[in-house]
Amino acid sequence: MLRLLLALLLTGCAASAPARPTATPPASIAAPAPAERPLFLFTVEREGRPTSYLHGSVHVLKQQGDGSEPAIDRAFEEADALVVEVDIEKVDQQALQALTLQLAMYPPDDDLTQHLSPEAWQQLLPMLEKLGLPASGAQRMRPWFLSITVAMLGLQAEGYSGEAGVDRRYLSSAHGAPEPHPVIELETAEQQLQTLAGLPEQVQLLMLEDALLKVDDNAYSESMFDAWYAGDIEGMAAVLFKPLRAEPRLEPLYEALFFARNRSMTERLVQLLEQDRSYFVVVGAGHLAGPGSIPELLRSRGYRVEQVRVAGAARDGLSE
Repeated sequence: MLRLLLALLLTGCAASAPARPTATPPASIAAPAPAERPLFLFTVEREGRPTSYLHGSVHVLKQQGDGSEPAIDRAFEEADALVVEVDIEKVDQQALQALTLQLAMYPPDDDLTQHLSPEAWQQLLPMLEKLGLPASGAQRMRPWFLSITVAMLGLQAEGYSGEAGVDRRYLSSAHGAPEPHPVIELETAEQQLQTLAGLPEQVQLLMLEDALLKVDDNAYSESMFDAWYAGDIEGMAAVLFKPLRAEPRLEPLYEALFFARNRSMTERLVQLLEQDRSYFVVVGAGHLAGPGSIPELLRSRGYRVEQVRVAGAARDGLSE
């Protein structure tokens, strides 16, 4: 469950040997044929600096390699370093588990039933049973943690796994190469946990309500994955920000998970991009779409950020 938690945290709702960078993207990116399709990949350029790349990730997939593209892999291979939100290969699992228990669980004299109405708790019980989550365990969880657990169990039931996620694939390649690719983190897992645990209780309860509504809504997750696979930036934004449009009280959640983190990660990226190195940056796709996205913020800082398009018609969808 800890690995599943980390996988979802990294979505933002949440990884070959290096070669010298060139001033231009790989040939298939630089000169697409007239028939072309977009990827969830951006080039980031500035005068006198090597080209870097922003790749929007989904951190849970059904099979290793789902949605992989040769042009994206070449961009990774040409970069000097891999940049991720968190390098989960290096996380101290024991320390993080202890922090998770501290932040995610109520103390012995408290539990979720004391923060929900009796009616709301009774409505929650059938969903917990359906997911195979014992009520006694769920009762101990704070709303933010239970909402993530519910979401992950729902995705698991649909066949998704954090082990097949995009970040995990690039992290494995970076660490497993004969000459390991340098890996740079934009955040820490501890910071991400603290962000969620710091949400106001009413926002956490709304988060839980939203997660429960989506458990049976296969169309929601399918729309998100379809938008990612198709390189549909606007479609991804429409799906991810739909709950906010429907419920303005979720603004603190979106500020914490998207807008504030986008600003923080952009500041770190600007520091990196000013160096004479090429970076392959993998962050949750939600950070590259919608208002206040990382591409938007980088453009405001003077960078030329363009979505990559490649030749050919769209391939078949994700693995069933």
